[in-house]
Amino acid sequence: MGDRCNSSYKLALDVLHDADGKRLPCYDPYGDATTSFSLDGSEIFGGARGGPIWQVILNPDTPETANWGRVFRIKLRLEESLRAEFWGWLVEIGGFLRSLGFNLEVIEEVRTGLLRYKDACSLESLPGVALLKEGVASLLLQGLDSEDQSDRTHAFLRDALA
Repeated sequence: MGDRCNSSYKLALDVLHDADGKRLPCYDPYGDATTSFSLDGSEIFGGARGGPIWQVILNPDTPETANWGRVFRIKLRLEESLRAEFWGWLVEIGGFLRSLGFNLEVIEEVRTGLLRYKDACSLESLPGVALLKEGVASLLLQGLDSEDQSDRTHAFLRDALA
């Protein structure tokens, strides 16, 4: 099955059967199937401490993916990581933008800097963390590009990244 981390989430859950003993479809751990996640539906404002409300979506939306998510509690683990790391990542983003000379007072520069940060996430040594950081940058960019959220997102970022 894999490493200790997955084992601690799986515990004694049956990968092949639900609580009623019904057979569930599952991924072949040695197969070529891949899954991904998105933060579509997440909201920048409204969560704890004025931060985001996270909505993790697993893809593809198949019974195999649902079973994988159930056994390893993937959404919960990703949401926990996002809640724990978000404010630290904002500090990192702010340092990144300032080091490249972007003016946080100018919305276009913040947008350009976030695009550069998103591209730089591919250099992250942990691929899962890279994907989470890219998702956070995308969410912030969506806020900047939103007609009704642009000014609020910019003010939030200007204050948070300072």
